[in-house]
Amino acid sequence: MKHHPAFEAFGGFQYLANLLDHCGPTMLRQHAELVADLATRRKLVAAAEAAIHAAPDPDTDAQAQIAALEAGLAEIASRGADDAWIDGGSAIADAIAQAKARDGVIRYTWGIDGLDDMTGGLNAGESVILAGRPGSMKTGVAARIALANARRGLGTALISLEMSAQALGLRMACATAHDRTEPLYSGQPTTNGNPWYVSAAKGNLTGEQWERLDDAQADISRLPLLLDARPGLTMSRIESAVRRAHRKWRKKGIEPGPVVIDHLGIVRPEKARNGNKTAEVADVSRHAAEMAKRLGVPVVALCQLNRGVEGRDDKRPQLSDLRQAGELEEDARAVVMIYRPAYYLRPPLDPSKESPVDRAAREAAAMKAKGVLQLVVEKNSHGPTGIVEAWCDPATSAVGNREIDGGAQ
Repeated sequence: MKHHPAFEAFGGFQYLANLLDHCGPTMLRQHAELVADLATRRKLVAAAEAAIHAAPDPDTDAQAQIAALEAGLAEIASRGADDAWIDGGSAIADAIAQAKARDGVIRYTWGIDGLDDMTGGLNAGESVILAGRPGSMKTGVAARIALANARRGLGTALISLEMSAQALGLRMACATAHDRTEPLYSGQPTTNGNPWYVSAAKGNLTGEQWERLDDAQADISRLPLLLDARPGLTMSRIESAVRRAHRKWRKKGIEPGPVVIDHLGIVRPEKARNGNKTAEVADVSRHAAEMAKRLGVPVVALCQLNRGVEGRDDKRPQLSDLRQAGELEEDARAVVMIYRPAYYLRPPLDPSKESPVDRAAREAAAMKAKGVLQLVVEKNSHGPTGIVEAWCDPATSAVGNREIDGGAQ
């Protein structure tokens, strides 16, 4: 290349060194594939232009032109062929070897033991859907997943298109500072108890509570956890940002972990579909599944549920409640619905319309449901479906296992 004028114009060997420094060894194959793809496209353009120029020539037989074009295309195809076939026996041998290597260890975790037991944890190269109605603790579960994997030393990316970085960070701090041995959410804040998010957002905490949030910040700052709260991101921009984070982590010897996206419904589509929201969500869902494969890490995509659940006696969500697109169900290897029973046991807007008997029954049910979070596994490509009971405290955005220290909490 040193004999080409453009080589020196771009900076010569120093330019090549800068390229290597910016892309890193893990990106070399992708850049090489891009260069090869562009070369193939130029050959296609040349073959098409030759056919266009030859076609009007009355002295050349049309069938001979077709044959020449076919020969040229065949040569291009043979030189640029990317044979993706894998021998069946080799594929099985690789799968068995990987399964043995796991030795029962969950590599990427849901952060909830029951979900890990039922699904085998999150899997590299696969996307999963985490869906729920507003107020169901979706963001709390997403933060639990991100923090749990970051605590394992895995580089974890949390993309929040709905919530600001400050709001998300404060929720995570309150959840981290939460102490399960203190009384559960009672409806009233306390001056020396767990720091509530709403009180923290108002700056209305005691000195001891602020110290607990400072300790939580110091704890989280040591983790390989990155947040991206820019609005209006497309999946391509998300993937590009995650790739850059992966390169930085790998240079530090940190293994990349899950990507958590909150939430799919507000990811900007790559191209407009003339107002067809279903088609746009389908495009985003497919890109999320393909991104998981390309990056080789799990992608956890949050999703809103439609209002269908509100009209049923049994409020537990099901697959048909997924908003906009059946592709969400098809693309994901697992679909987990979030159900918080206490949400539907709130006092009515008009208390006078509730009889004393009904009020007593509702309050008893609400007391029983306090702190209960059900994770409904509606689809699981790697095992059974069912319901996993977890624990939550909406006031602090905290989510955890149902059992703690050998007892139910």
